[in-house]
Amino acid sequence: MPEILNSISTKTWLVVTQSCLGGLIFGYATGIIVGARGPIADKFGASIPLQGVIVCSILLGALIGSFAGGFAADRFGRKPLLLFTAITTIAGAIGSGFGPNVATICILRFIHGLGVGSSSSVCPLMVSEMVSEK
Repeated sequence: MPEILNSISTKTWLVVTQSCLGGLIFGYATGIIVGARGPIADKFGASIPLQGVIVCSILLGALIGSFAGGFAADRFGRKPLLLFTAITTIAGAIGSGFGPNVATICILRFIHGLGVGSSSSVCPLMVSEMVSEK
């Protein structure tokens, strides 16, 4: 086993590590809203059902992003799609933090979900393609 680990290049380790962080980002992105629900409800007067819409908007984006991510990875390539997922994840996260109203927050969380959802389907593809069959 150690000889197999020593035969893996630094580049492969970096790609695998970066790809595995996609799963971490998915969990973080879906769970972080719990701490912000109270301040969002206070600032915008959001009812419980509206808070549910805010929370679930990222999950809807992730659902669509995970399905579309596989097709987009085949069409455009893994690396360009990972760049797209990084941009949408960062833009959605920052934008939803500064959203001026509930609708904007929901839209930006949906965009954030597209990024984390597509990364959850593309990251395992990248790892499986980078690691040799040995």
